[in-house]
Amino acid sequence: MSPRRVLPALALLLLGAALASNGDGFDVRHARYQPGERIRFSSRIELELTAKLLLGFIAQDVSYELLEEETLDVEFLPPDEDGRQNKRLSYPVRRRTTVAPLVGQRTKDRRVAGKSYVVLERDDGPVVHNPDGTPARDKEAREVLRSYRAIGQQPALFELLPAGNIARGASLHATGEASLQLLGLDIDELTADAMQLTLRGAGGEHELVFDATASLSGAADLAGRQLTLSAELSGLLVVDQNTGRMLRLELTGPLAIGAWTDSDQSSVEGSGTLTIRRVVEPGD
Repeated sequence: MSPRRVLPALALLLLGAALASNGDGFDVRHARYQPGERIRFSSRIELELTAKLLLGFIAQDVSYELLEEETLDVEFLPPDEDGRQNKRLSYPVRRRTTVAPLVGQRTKDRRVAGKSYVVLERDDGPVVHNPDGTPARDKEAREVLRSYRAIGQQPALFELLPAGNIARGASLHATGEASLQLLGLDIDELTADAMQLTLRGAGGEHELVFDATASLSGAADLAGRQLTLSAELSGLLVVDQNTGRMLRLELTGPLAIGAWTDSDQSSVEGSGTLTIRRVVEPGD
C-alpha cells in the first residue's frame, strides 16, 4: 500500500474565483449547526513505515502499514428541555486494516459499520443509545464516542477563526481538542500535539485556503517492540467563507520512528509516511 498523494489536486483550488474581500483581508461568517441539519464527515488515514530491528548483532528489516477510514453521517436533533444538543450518528463506512510483520494482514472490525446510534448529552458526559432507545453495547459505545469527540458542539474552526475580517497571512494555532476535531480520527497510534494554519488567500467560490502544518506523536507495537512515533505534516485546509466551517483537509509528511531497550540491547530505527485526508460536506 502506498499513501495516495492528494495535495496536487487540492492546489487547483487556487485557480478559483476570488472571494469578497476587504482590502487585503477576507470576511468570514459563522453558521452554527442547526436542528435538522445533516453533515457528512469522511476521513482517511494512511500510515506506512519501514524499520530496522536490531537484536544484539542480528538485524531484521520490518514494516508496518495502517489504513483507517470512516464515513460518518451526523444529524443534529432538536435540543432537549435543558437546551442540550443531541445527535444521531450513522456509519456507512468504518474500518481499520493493519499489515504488520510476522502477523500478515489483519482487519480490525470497529463493530459499528453500517449501524446508527443516538448520542444524548448528559451532565456527566455523552451517552450512546441504539435507535430504539436501548443503551448501546459497551464495545460499540466506546467506538461511537471516539468519533463523537471529533464532532464538537459547533464547527471546530469557530474557536480559531473569528467571525469578521481576517487578513491574508494571519496564523491560527490549535492544540488539544481543537486539533483532534480538525484532524477527525482518534486513533490509538497517534495523537495531535498542535496545528498551525496560515491564510494563503482565496480558493474556489466562497472558499479560503490555509497552509496547514500539524505535529503528531504516539506509539505502535512492531514485532514485539514498542515504537515511539512522531510526524510533522504539511498541506492545505479549505474553509467555507460563508459558514466558517472546514471543507477539506489534506496533510502528508514524514514519520520518524525510534525505540531502545537496555535489557536486551535491542533497538528499532526507521522512517515512514503519514497521510491524512478529511472532507466535510452536507449530508443527504
